[in-house]
Amino acid sequence: MNERYELGDCVYTDGSGSLHVAVDVRLGRRVHVKVLRGRRPASERVRLEREARLLGGSSHPHLPVLVDARFDTDPPFLVFNYVAASPLSELVARKRPSQRTALRWASELAAALRAAHAEGIVHGDLHPEVILVTDDDARLLVHGFGRAYALGSDEERTTVGGDMPFPCFAAPESLLSDELDVRADVFGVCAVLHFLLEGRAPFDPTPFASAARALEAYVTTDPPVLGDVRTSLSTLLAQGLSRDPAKRPTSMLALAEGFSHVLGGKAPSESDEDELSPGTLVDGRYRVRSVLGAGGMGRVYLAADELLRRDVALKVFFTKDELPSLHEARQIARVEHPSVVRVHSLGTHQGAHFVVTELVRGEALEQHLARGARLPPSTVAHVLDQILAGLDAIHGVGLAHGDLKPGNVIVDGDWNVKLVDFGLARELRSETRSMAMTPAYCPPERLRTGGVTVDAASDLYSFGVLAFELLAGRLPFLYESVPEMLQAHLTSAPPTLGSLDPTLAPYEALVGACLVKSPGERPASAERARAMLREAARRSSPAPTCKRVLVIEDERMVSDVLMAILSEMPEALEVEVAETGRAGLSRLLEAPFDLVLLDMRLPDRDGLSVLKDLRAWHPNPPPVLVVSGSATSEQWRMAASLGARGLVFKPFDKQLLELTVRKYLGDD
Repeated sequence: MNERYELGDCVYTDGSGSLHVAVDVRLGRRVHVKVLRGRRPASERVRLEREARLLGGSSHPHLPVLVDARFDTDPPFLVFNYVAASPLSELVARKRPSQRTALRWASELAAALRAAHAEGIVHGDLHPEVILVTDDDARLLVHGFGRAYALGSDEERTTVGGDMPFPCFAAPESLLSDELDVRADVFGVCAVLHFLLEGRAPFDPTPFASAARALEAYVTTDPPVLGDVRTSLSTLLAQGLSRDPAKRPTSMLALAEGFSHVLGGKAPSESDEDELSPGTLVDGRYRVRSVLGAGGMGRVYLAADELLRRDVALKVFFTKDELPSLHEARQIARVEHPSVVRVHSLGTHQGAHFVVTELVRGEALEQHLARGARLPPSTVAHVLDQILAGLDAIHGVGLAHGDLKPGNVIVDGDWNVKLVDFGLARELRSETRSMAMTPAYCPPERLRTGGVTVDAASDLYSFGVLAFELLAGRLPFLYESVPEMLQAHLTSAPPTLGSLDPTLAPYEALVGACLVKSPGERPASAERARAMLREAARRSSPAPTCKRVLVIEDERMVSDVLMAILSEMPEALEVEVAETGRAGLSRLLEAPFDLVLLDMRLPDRDGLSVLKDLRAWHPNPPPVLVVSGSATSEQWRMAASLGARGLVFKPFDKQLLELTVRKYLGDD
């Protein structure tokens, strides 16, 4: 494949391409390369580009990691990190897994597809050849998005590039002209689980005299019920493999809860039967596509606003008692701030209240915290400032959020914040007897007997807990039982941040003020807390005395040339060199830099991977100039899309390099 990748053995073939083990001859490492194939190159190229967008922006552990994409070659191809893995079909052929292992793999498969559904994509082509299981930790990876289908689109689905086996794992509606929704993947997951349990597909076409007869039977006849598995699993499989999509679980969330129940976890929620099916039209306008998540108060769906032709989030509440009043919801809708989710509409559907908001792409802060990675203080300060700005806007219309916690703060790849979930919002200075709360973030006044006055100070206490957790990487009170946690909020003093990490001492005044037990002694407003945060951030990161440049380059000769040119510039520059992408990224997250010169070829990861991680983890990344001796236009397009500001070619033109560096050092 062009001059860089040498193809090896084929791992699998799907409707639009084939995945190969390959060697990256430039970096001397193994990779996986997916090569475009098909009878309709133009449409297949579109699908390959969509697969690249989906996987290029994903960090899900059960989806492959995209490291390169070439669309200007013939044929186009995608490059993934190499993982020592085997197709599921090969593993089952050698040894059939236990029921528990089969259910665990099916749960991982459902989790990966739920992430795809949140992006509006249905896989539509699940089968054991495109599902890989790693050799080291038996982790499952889902490939084969070549025939993925965009929810709500009218694009052609059947794009087969050659002879394909009988589609024994495809949802029957995918063989007809019906529009696909997420229940097609529910069928696919259950078909794969059937294969894991039985060692064969849920349908055998060989007894039929012709393919037409086999297809007729496939789309009309439910598979036989499995008799040697537990009843709950047999029932779940029968539902998931129903030829009628309306009889299947309505989402990957519902299917995963069914798997959990079979494995001995929590029983399916009583509200599962109220889950809206894909395709349901709400209020004559909002078409349900998939489930994004569920909480204690309601379920959130990805939906299409058919009037304005845009994707939205549709939250349908479980019970009327836990709903904010219509008056309060209207006040929330009046908040116009970039850090607060926008409310579009309110209404009822079959007796259930719902609220329609903008669709927020990204992850909740609790997902970042769950990974155990400490964020740099500069990133934390950037996030906290936006949270306080959002709270100030909410308080400005006379409301308290009432449930500020990491799960209700969504951040995107650039660390832009959206506050969501106003199910516990109340008017300021109103009385409430509601005991709904999240114990770890509960203000002490909520725990006292009698009526409680809701105020902005309660939100600031929850903010203080959240700020402590983001800065220190742990909660201020470490108790496993709820009674101990609540008692600590009432009576215990949290440790100072400086005692945990001396570099966090500048933030002690802000966090300590927010965590005072008496509401009247906390900061007078969110705006006042923002001023304290800005002062803490200033003290934490004193301005550098000169411009700082980081060179990420593994070839000593090249870095020496760059150092020599930069040292001769009249500007005062402090230059550091990192010889690997991992070391360079670590330095960028530890200390402020004004400019980065990034080589595209590095021993541990390429420049595109560094750019992607920098964009994901740094709130305000410095300008990056890509250094390359052979970058193609497609490589530069990919680098620019990930935030690169300029391109510097080897060998260096001293005058041009100085002008380029000077330009971006002075770029505010």
